[in-house]
Formats: sequence, structure tokens, C-alpha cells
Amino acid sequence: MTVQIKKCHLEDLQLLQEISIETFYDTFKDQNSPENMKAYLERAFNTFTEKSPTSKWNVGGR
Repeated sequence: MTVQIKKCHLEDLQLLQEISIETFYDTFKDQNSPENMKAYLERAFNTFTEKSPTSKWNVGGR
């Protein structure tokens, strides 16, 4: 596998979010209940929040 590191842009946000969720889930799924994992993922990996400086774009969240 070849790993590439690049600077993310707004158009990369969805892919970055998907990779982050998959990585977190795979790492911690055995230490959490399905309910706790779902609640955490929805809260922690929400694309935009009111405090986000990019929320003005209203791109949407998970």
C-alpha cells in the first residue's frame, strides 16, 4: 500500500470524515457498546458545528 499525505481542502472533507470514522470504529469497537459508539461517532465526527469557522458554507453534516 502506498500512503500519500496531502493538504486537505473543503472538497476532501467527506473522504477525510469517512476515513476518520472507519479508523476510530475499527480501533475502539471492541471497547464500546454499539449504542455508545454510534452516539460518539455522530457527535465527534459531525462535519460542521456552530463553532466551526467553515460552518458559513452550510455544506452539511453527518
